[in-house]
Amino acid sequence: MLQVLRKVTEKPKSPHAKVSSHKGVTIVVLHPRTGKVMLTYGSRTDLPSSTRGLLEILNALQAGRILVMVAPTDWKLYVSEAEITFLEDYLGGWFVGDMCYGEMWAGIGTVDGRMWAEGATIIRNYTVKMSKPLIISAIVPIGKNKFRCEWYSDPMNQMHAEFCETYEGYADFCSCNVSSITPRDAPLLEMKEQIPIVIASSRHQFKVLKQLRQLWTQAGGGNTSVLLSVDGLQKEGKDFAKVTQVSSQYKLLSVSYIYKQNPLTKNFGINI
Repeated sequence: MLQVLRKVTEKPKSPHAKVSSHKGVTIVVLHPRTGKVMLTYGSRTDLPSSTRGLLEILNALQAGRILVMVAPTDWKLYVSEAEITFLEDYLGGWFVGDMCYGEMWAGIGTVDGRMWAEGATIIRNYTVKMSKPLIISAIVPIGKNKFRCEWYSDPMNQMHAEFCETYEGYADFCSCNVSSITPRDAPLLEMKEQIPIVIASSRHQFKVLKQLRQLWTQAGGGNTSVLLSVDGLQKEGKDFAKVTQVSSQYKLLSVSYIYKQNPLTKNFGINI
């Protein structure tokens, strides 16, 4: 069971003022055969231009994955009509385009497949700002292997395939038309000195993938050492470094871990 909570806390300087700590849209991607969580992502669509990141994530998902999407309260504040049309076409839902401020929407579907369940809450009284909680459930059949790419079965790509069957959001790096991402793609350049690059990352390594792709298409990029600095002990970051090394045949990518300690006290009004 998955829960997306809309927690309401008091403002530290205004005890009588309430603020909701959940904004925007939350998506969870599950493996169609094992049911394991492959990706969790939150998009602050209550902020201008933040919806673009949500649409990029949806376009990066592999066909056949189980998608759970939850949109509480003020998620449509800055979502344009064109973006709503995209969501309607992508999700195949009925209600997602008709939600108003304060109303909730949730859907469960298969990427490039059908919508298995959809639910919404509406506000009938204009004096009420937030709708009631929404509970939705669905029975989803186990996915078939028709979405599994042929190269997943190649023993030479075993580590790459295992990575793509564990994590989501990597677009053509895991698609059936997989694109090469290797330092060998970089044009040669005579280097007079070595200047290493440090990439700081937190949760989503597919954002690092874009940076590596850009680096390894620039002249001399293949001779540049890269250090991936991950915020916290994260298995995905470690696996990402390994699979990139295997595909490039260069030991250019290593992993270090940085640990942060939250300076705020427990139950403080701002959550990090």
